[in-house]
Amino acid sequence: MLIDKYQAIDTAIQIDLPQKANPSITMGEPIFSEKKLSIKLSNMAAIIQGNLIGTYEISDSKTAVLYSGTIPSFKMAPMTEFQYPLSLQELSLEAGTYALSIKLNVNDQETTFNKSFTINDQGSTEATTTQE
Repeated sequence: MLIDKYQAIDTAIQIDLPQKANPSITMGEPIFSEKKLSIKLSNMAAIIQGNLIGTYEISDSKTAVLYSGTIPSFKMAPMTEFQYPLSLQELSLEAGTYALSIKLNVNDQETTFNKSFTINDQGSTEATTTQE
């Protein structure tokens, strides 16, 4: 009997260069599915983004804040993107139009992302975006 054994090892290396790369965090459209809300975060800079922290608010079409939450501090690897889940706690979003405002602080540079999204009767989303 022949048994082959393979082992893969990945190692991350950080190189600190004299010139600093600018932060490059972007957000995609909100995705609502089965009472869960998430937003796509992308780091297209060739650096590890450290000290990401923020807050968010979900408002209805009358601008009444339905829920607000915090985004705890985290780091993001270079050239990556992923769906970041936003807690709704017990909030249930029905079909309708909502506004999502996210203030994200990246190494003491604050950026505000405003997303308007509509949940249809089937529970899926359509979104529009503005960034400050």
